[in-house]
Amino acid sequence: MTEKYNQDEIKGHNFISDPYFEKWDEGKWETGKPGNYTQKNENGKTYLYIRGTGSVSQSVILPKKSSGKSAQPPFYSLSFDYSVKNKASVSLILTYMSGESERDKKEISLPDEKEWSQHELLLDVSEKDTEIRLEFYAGKSAGNKGINLTAVDMQLHIGGFSPESIVFDHENIPADKPHLRLNYGRKHILNIKPSDDSAWRDLGCLLKWNSDTPASNYPIIFEPKLETVQSLKKEGSEWVISCLTQKVSDIPETFDIVLASEYSSVPFIFNAEIGDFLYKLTEPKISGVAVIAQNVSAEVSIRVVCDYDDEYPDLPGVPDVDICWKTDDGEFARTTKTDTDGMAVLAFLPEKSGNYKLVAVITDKTGRESRHPFDIIVYDRSPWLDDARVAINNADVDLSGKAGYLMNGEVSAFRLTCDKNHSAFGQVKLESKEGNTGVSITPAEGRDISPEGLSWDIDISGSDSRELTFLLTSDQFGISQEIRVIALQDNTGKEIQSLKINGQEINEKIPLIIAAQESMTLNCTVNKLLSCLQAELSSNDNTLLTAEPALGQLQALKDNAAEWVIYNTSPQGGFFNLDLNIPPLTIPLTLSGRALPQEIISGIELITLNNAPVTTPGDLFLAPGRTCTLTVKPHPLLKDIPVSLVTETSNNVSVISNPPSGQEVSLAENGTSWQISADSASARGKFSLQIQSQWGGAPVHLDGVVLSADLQDEGSVRVTDGYMGRKYDIDFNIGFAFLAFEFYSLDLKLLPDNLISGQTVSWELTEGDHHRDAVSFDPETPIVLDLQGTDWEFNYTGKESTQFDVVLNSQGKFSYKIPCHIFSDEKYLEASQCIFMLNDSVITPGVNNNDLKYKEKISLKLKLSQEISEFLNGMVLALVVHKVKDEGDSLIITSDELITVDKNKPDLEWTVETDVAVGHRFTLEIVLANLKNIRAVMKFTSV
Repeated sequence: MTEKYNQDEIKGHNFISDPYFEKWDEGKWETGKPGNYTQKNENGKTYLYIRGTGSVSQSVILPKKSSGKSAQPPFYSLSFDYSVKNKASVSLILTYMSGESERDKKEISLPDEKEWSQHELLLDVSEKDTEIRLEFYAGKSAGNKGINLTAVDMQLHIGGFSPESIVFDHENIPADKPHLRLNYGRKHILNIKPSDDSAWRDLGCLLKWNSDTPASNYPIIFEPKLETVQSLKKEGSEWVISCLTQKVSDIPETFDIVLASEYSSVPFIFNAEIGDFLYKLTEPKISGVAVIAQNVSAEVSIRVVCDYDDEYPDLPGVPDVDICWKTDDGEFARTTKTDTDGMAVLAFLPEKSGNYKLVAVITDKTGRESRHPFDIIVYDRSPWLDDARVAINNADVDLSGKAGYLMNGEVSAFRLTCDKNHSAFGQVKLESKEGNTGVSITPAEGRDISPEGLSWDIDISGSDSRELTFLLTSDQFGISQEIRVIALQDNTGKEIQSLKINGQEINEKIPLIIAAQESMTLNCTVNKLLSCLQAELSSNDNTLLTAEPALGQLQALKDNAAEWVIYNTSPQGGFFNLDLNIPPLTIPLTLSGRALPQEIISGIELITLNNAPVTTPGDLFLAPGRTCTLTVKPHPLLKDIPVSLVTETSNNVSVISNPPSGQEVSLAENGTSWQISADSASARGKFSLQIQSQWGGAPVHLDGVVLSADLQDEGSVRVTDGYMGRKYDIDFNIGFAFLAFEFYSLDLKLLPDNLISGQTVSWELTEGDHHRDAVSFDPETPIVLDLQGTDWEFNYTGKESTQFDVVLNSQGKFSYKIPCHIFSDEKYLEASQCIFMLNDSVITPGVNNNDLKYKEKISLKLKLSQEISEFLNGMVLALVVHKVKDEGDSLIITSDELITVDKNKPDLEWTVETDVAVGHRFTLEIVLANLKNIRAVMKFTSV
């Protein structure tokens, strides 16, 4: 009997109430003998145990029957899960009712199944049956036997759906391949009508979603909602499917929608897709006009947008759509694509003038065609020249001819008429072109051209003769029409239109200047009304300038212009005035200017470096970290003249100036300054500076040098001990080492390539140094550095050991700072609490002989305090040995004899191998190599 089931059908409504006995207490089932029923739950399975002689039953009212006459009529099935306990004789009793009468009653014995088993059977329901009663009986025998029962399911099977018609948005779609194309922003109506032989007719049915992606992810609304049952009427039932405009990413565009019955049936599947399939044309626009002679196209534009319902006014553009443009005569055809916003633009310019009807056509994804017509006028020359007429003061104006004449102080009548195509001009304005002066036009607003034409009043004022241009403009196209007139003034005092010097207009930024031994060209352009007159140029001082044509000589205004070449003939230069006359005009135009000197230095009052006058070309010294200020103060003749400071260097010498080298600055009345310094990466060497001007004149040359931070790049200093005559070459990194109260000679010897020879220098202490009263240099006053050598005598009269800096200073030009160490006593090492150790035993220098075993190796250590190590940092301590008796005695220093003091390593050590006969004596001395007066003596006896 189960072979009648279709494997593709979807199970429908279960007619049984409480089929799993989960709500047993609610009394959905009727019972027989009381007390024989137990609700159980094992392993998540709820069921009812009916003991022997017990029974449960339920009556099912059969539903309304379909009005369709199906070839295979619907049928009912019953299934349930059960198991038999202790071989009870269980059975199923089926009672079929027709109205109040019992049509048939059957008792079906159930197999003795000890384990859970599903039992299925078809119900023998007739056309007239209205009710069926199911009764499960646990047998006649009482006791611990009976039936376990659950999952009672009664289904009505109605088979597959047979449609009469399927109408989607008022169009039939094929039933064998039903496809729904859902458009964003549109409300769709789906009407499904069952066929006369469909078992579904008049029964409840519903739409279901059949896709891996949930329906809630899609912007689609169903009415009735999905899974909501409505009767499938014989005249058809409708579903409204509304798609929002919201686009959702990462969802499939295709999916299935299923029409299912509320009873077991084979589903009817619709293939569906969602997207923007419907387009329409909007925003048509014609910009400008097409003019063949000017090769100007009319710009025709239209936008393709999604065709949404009216409730969605924001319509997105559709890109990459082909728009076909064609004229009704077929002579013009073009295809353009829409841009990312759905806009397409066509430049329309056919070969002939005339009136055209242009149509834009598109076809959307559904195959629907949309079109929009445009009416376009194509002109031969321009709308103004082809269709318009202009008159001023009742005199016709040739729009393509010469300018007419108007008078200042009068109101002129301007009239525009149009023979045809009035509407093509739209709103027309008469405007004064930018650059016009003294013009007032009434009315100012745009107006449509009436059949009688348009009129304006033009009021011109002012005191000069000039050419004016009026513009006729339209809001329908971008081509304007110029109307030129010449406005004549009563007063001709301002007739010069242009004055140029060497091709540039005279203004505040272009002064009237003639460079030394140079010329300038003065061009004068006047109002065309004065083209028949003559002009002359005259000067208040004929000793400064000459000209061609000569000063005071008249020349014709050829093409409304005159030209003079003016020469600077004065070596010293000076100020001048030139008068430009155009007789019979009585008021000349006066031009003031300057003739520059042949040498720039002639126009400079003073040059200073750090406020000190620069008197020789080699006075510039740039020391590391030092910035100099170079100031140039001009005479009035060079005031505001642009100059530049140009540096010339070589051999990796680099000089920085601010303003930068070569940048022009104007000479200020009180002086213009440059900040000059050596680049941090500059090599030591020479450089030169030039003060130049674009106006010519011999430049001013200044020479200088870049010094390094080290005096040793310029020379060396040798110190001579005035008492012993010892000589020391100074390491500038360590500096001087002197004994207090001693006299020393300092000899500064310059290198052959030094850069400071001839400069005046003196030795000084830094500002505020408290050692100043104890230090003396002789001479004290500055002296000139000699290439062969320069000497000073030094003396310090303080009592304490100390250190400070001495500075070799050259009157603000450069300086070199050198450390200076003062030792108060020759026994500085002993007096400074230094620790002397012999083979790890502390000894005292200079007191008694120290016994040392024969041939014992010596480890001599000197432990300096932190203060002493910092004071001696970088100086050299030497170990010196002296044998006293036999020449055969041997003393060998096996370590370095010389040790440089490092403030971070205050412990010093020497090692000596000895072979001194027993009873013989020897001496070890630690001597400061930088000042050999400083020494510590240790005496030893070999034992």
